[in-house]
Amino acid sequence: MNRNRIQSNEALTKIINMATEDESLIPDAVARIASSGSVTSEAIQLLLKAARSGDSSPATLSQSIAGLTQTDHTDALDAMRTALVSLDKAKGSGKEQAAGREAFLKAPQLE
Repeated sequence: MNRNRIQSNEALTKIINMATEDESLIPDAVARIASSGSVTSEAIQLLLKAARSGDSSPATLSQSIAGLTQTDHTDALDAMRTALVSLDKAKGSGKEQAAGREAFLKAPQLE
């Protein structure tokens, strides 16, 4: 579905529920959420968890920032800052660092 650019809210909800139960699916769920354009309350919780996790890959951190910029959740700013600090510490992740920083700086909440 994603390859053919078909968006399904039902499929996204199912992916979020599966990632809530199985943490190994969080990176895939975060990538889908960030590209979906709509962030539900369940998705916000998953994005917050990914952004705050020291185990998240640089790509997941960058995508969690991108997803959190689409919300006005009270904890989003703090989680994005945490993710940016983790990205800054990651070695060899210049592309992800740039993407995360750009998403953060273009966040509508910062205007």
